[in-house]
Amino acid sequence: MNRTALRPTRSAQAGVSLVELMVSITIGLAVVAVVLQIFLGGKQTFRAQDDTARLQENGRFVVDLLGRELRMAGFEPNAGRAAFSATSNATTHITGRNGTGANGSDEVTVRYFGFNEVDGSVEGGVVNCLGVSQGGATLVTDILYVAADAANNSEPTLFCDTTDDSTVNGTALVPGVENLQILYGLDSDGDGLADRFVPAPAALADWAKVVAAQVSVVLRSAQTTATAAQARTFNHFGNDYAPSDTAPAGDAGAVFSAPADARLRRAFTATVGMRNRLF
Repeated sequence: MNRTALRPTRSAQAGVSLVELMVSITIGLAVVAVVLQIFLGGKQTFRAQDDTARLQENGRFVVDLLGRELRMAGFEPNAGRAAFSATSNATTHITGRNGTGANGSDEVTVRYFGFNEVDGSVEGGVVNCLGVSQGGATLVTDILYVAADAANNSEPTLFCDTTDDSTVNGTALVPGVENLQILYGLDSDGDGLADRFVPAPAALADWAKVVAAQVSVVLRSAQTTATAAQARTFNHFGNDYAPSDTAPAGDAGAVFSAPADARLRRAFTATVGMRNRLF
C-alpha cells in the first residue's frame, strides 16, 4: 500500500493582504461618505421646504387676520345705535402707533361691535382677533402688535390683546413675525378714496379720514436652514415711498434690515379698504 496516498491532503489557506484590507476599508468609507452626504442633503432640503411652507402659511394667516381686523373697524350692525358714537367716535374706530413694537414694528388698534341674529342670539360671523364670536352688545377693542415672546425663546411674535382676552399682556398668535409696518390712507377731500398713505397719524382728526391701509410684514423661519448666512434688506413700501415728504414726517421702519443668521425670510404685503368707514 502506498502510504503517500493515504496521507490527508491539506488545502492551501491564504488570507487577504494588508494592502487589500486597506483598499476595502477605503472603498467602504467612500460609499458611507456618499450615502451620508445624500442623506444630509435630503434632510437639509426637507427642512428648507418645510420652513418655506410654514412661512407661506403663517404669512397668509397674518395678512388675512390684519385685513379682517382693519375691515371690521367701525362695524356697527344695528341701525340707530347711539353707543358707538358716544363711546367710540369716528376718530377712534382705528388708531395706531408707529415703531413701538419689536424691531421697530407698528401697532394697530381697531374697535367694532359684534352682531346678533333677529332672535337675539350671537350670529357667530363677527369674531375678535382670537377667533371668539362677539355679540351685538359687545364693543370690541383689538390691539395687534409685535413683541418678543418670553415663553418661546424671545421669538418675535404677533400678539393679540382684546377685550375678550384674560391674558393681561396679550396672547401670542404667530411666531416669527419679525417686522410689521402699516401705512394709512387718508381721504382728505371726502370722495371715499385715499389721497395719500402715511404712517400712524399724530392727530385724532386725521384718524377720522382713514379709509384704507397698506400692510407689510416680514416673517422668518424658526431654524437656520438657508444655504448661506446673508443679511437682507426689506423695503416695505418700495423705492418710491418717501416718508420725509409725507405728514407726519419720518418712518424709520419703512426699511427693515434683517441680520445674517441663515434664517429664511419672506415679506408679505396687502392693501385693505375699510368698508365700514366708507358706507
